Amino acid sequence: MFKVLFQSRADAFTNWGGDTTQMQMSKKYLEKLGCSVEIDLTVKPDLSSKRFDVVHVFNVQTADHGLQQVENAKAYN
Repeated sequence: MFKVLFQSRADAFTNWGGDTTQMQMSKKYLEKLGCSVEIDLTVKPDLSSKRFDVVHVFNVQTADHGLQQVENAKAYN
């Protein structure tokens, strides 16, 4: 099974925006294709115990979170 991690800003579900809609719809349709999709809104989740094939960071224009999420994912390969 293809495992995907979606990351976005911490307030994605309390301050709904287009990025949240895109994330939710992408999750819905990837799961229909048989993918496992998790959503994490923290800046630096511990990815050592979970292996993902892809980490997709939404809303990267917010450097305070997006850049840190990208760097964190890269640290876990």
